[in-house]
Amino acid sequence: GTFLRQVILQIYENFREKHKGESESEMKAAWNEYVPQHLLPRINGFELMMAPYAVAHMKLAMVLHDTGYEFGTDARLNVCLTNTLEPPGDADDQISFFSDPLAMESIQANKVKKNNGINIVLGNPPYSISSSNRSEWILELLNSYKEGLKEKKLNLDDDYIKFIRYAEQVIFQAGYGVLAYISNNSFIDGVTHRQMRLELLQSFDEIYILLIIIF
Repeated sequence: GTFLRQVILQIYENFREKHKGESESEMKAAWNEYVPQHLLPRINGFELMMAPYAVAHMKLAMVLHDTGYEFGTDARLNVCLTNTLEPPGDADDQISFFSDPLAMESIQANKVKKNNGINIVLGNPPYSISSSNRSEWILELLNSYKEGLKEKKLNLDDDYIKFIRYAEQVIFQAGYGVLAYISNNSFIDGVTHRQMRLELLQSFDEIYILLIIIF
């Protein structure tokens, strides 16, 4: 939840700047109205493992509490226990007992994944060249990075590349957007990444790559 925590803090800073001149009580009331209506529905997170999923919920709830949010509605954080690289199921036809929290979590994840209005994708995807993420959906998307290549395409099956392709697809569906990852850098000059680089250059108006060298 570290990235989303910082997003919330930045939004809160912008909110306070916009409401500068109001009393603290007026600002707090406005913030408690804004959060469930405009902030929570627009922030989404996917986490595969239970422990970091629980920590993310706790961390984000704490930062919202620190900003003065009083949790006065039943609006929830859209941080879902799911695999980002799996396609959404059909939440409309999914049947669940209300006492089954994992099933309800799956339904919520499917709804979020079908949201075509997401236009900022950020995070720190895993790096794994021997990726276990082999769903037909993500492999089909990845084919556009492999077109016309004669070399072995093993390097393109790395998880971080799948996450870049996933984000490109999400932003394409929205019609515009920003992709911001802390990522491996093999795609910058790798021989087998030529088609990937070409597609990214065609998909985005501007690309910035910041290299951090640690001595």
